[in-house]
Amino acid sequence: MTSYVFPRLSWYPEFVMDQIVPVCMGRVFDRTESVDLGFNQKIISPIPEMKTYTASWTETCATRAIELARIAKEYDQRITVTCSGGMDSTSAIAAFLMYTDETIDLTYSDSSIEEWPEFYEMIKNHPRVDRIFHVTFLPFLFMEENSLHRMWVGGDPGDICFGSKMYRHDQIVYTADGSDRHYNVDHWSTDLWKGIPDDHREWYEPIVEKCPVDIENNYDLTWWLGFAIKWQLCTTRLPMMARFRIANFYNFFDSEECQLWAMNNNSHTKCPDENWDNLKHPTKEHLYLFWQDESVWRQVKRDSLRHVWPDVVGDNGRFPQWLQYFCDNPDQFKMIPSNRYERLRENILKFLTHPPKRPPRGQGVAECDIDEEWNFNGDWQPWDTGVFLKLWKDHGLENHY
Repeated sequence: MTSYVFPRLSWYPEFVMDQIVPVCMGRVFDRTESVDLGFNQKIISPIPEMKTYTASWTETCATRAIELARIAKEYDQRITVTCSGGMDSTSAIAAFLMYTDETIDLTYSDSSIEEWPEFYEMIKNHPRVDRIFHVTFLPFLFMEENSLHRMWVGGDPGDICFGSKMYRHDQIVYTADGSDRHYNVDHWSTDLWKGIPDDHREWYEPIVEKCPVDIENNYDLTWWLGFAIKWQLCTTRLPMMARFRIANFYNFFDSEECQLWAMNNNSHTKCPDENWDNLKHPTKEHLYLFWQDESVWRQVKRDSLRHVWPDVVGDNGRFPQWLQYFCDNPDQFKMIPSNRYERLRENILKFLTHPPKRPPRGQGVAECDIDEEWNFNGDWQPWDTGVFLKLWKDHGLENHY
């Protein structure tokens, strides 16, 4: 039977599609292999067997940086870190520059600079940072710079090592009917499951039974859920947005050592004093070793997904805003032949002014057909990159960013 790394949304059972996928903000994979997802999943990074792991977080980052640097040397590849501006991608940069002798390249966007401007001002002058790509939409750069002699390194799944914001008070869950839902679970409470819907709990319980460590509070509970079912979503999201036309992509924190560190350290280490501003405290300690600047301690966990999108999209990641930006800012896309730009712009404006109606649940948008009347054969989401990338390909621009 065929196993799938990236399933169609229509394959999930209705409950999973309507209730769990929105909470996870994307496709669900069960690394404990405890629940029925409606298809045969292929797990890329299995959960390692539990064993004692005493290395610090910075030592763990060092191990990973040295491993990737060895691969880069062996295959004559230039390391390029895709920087969102958050603590995970900057931790990868710090590890390469502290623990290897590699000269590296970076990618930045306006929003990633704005997230931590002090770090950007420092790193752009670092003697071992050779080149900085300023990008508008990262997957297009992946397609253009698809060289066998470039190693791309992203900051995923660092968030999942430290804990998920699943069911947190500030998580907005977008449902299938377009409405949004809020939860308000007390993550520091030892009253486990309180605030999580009963039907969600029933579905999660087989996964939680496989947890090899003690769960003290709802932080540990939601950490394990994210660790078990969101890991593969995070490790595939950037290659997926580039439609898997990317060579030599590595997620910096996708290693056995990073997983073991996450399994051996609970909320007391990951988020001291039960203060969300201290989430990823070991990451801040690692960064401060690299750069003794007080701005390190002011960093807080933000949504990194928005940095995959263009700068103008903002926190909600609604895709039509990106399309409108494309239409309104031709100077930002001078690499596109003018006649192709105008034809593409005309079709996008049609898409924006006469958007398709969302059909019943069906296949993922990447497999949809788009005809002249903007009818979609599938599960259309207005913020899904598949819509734009299909338009992009239809106009012969897939080799441009």
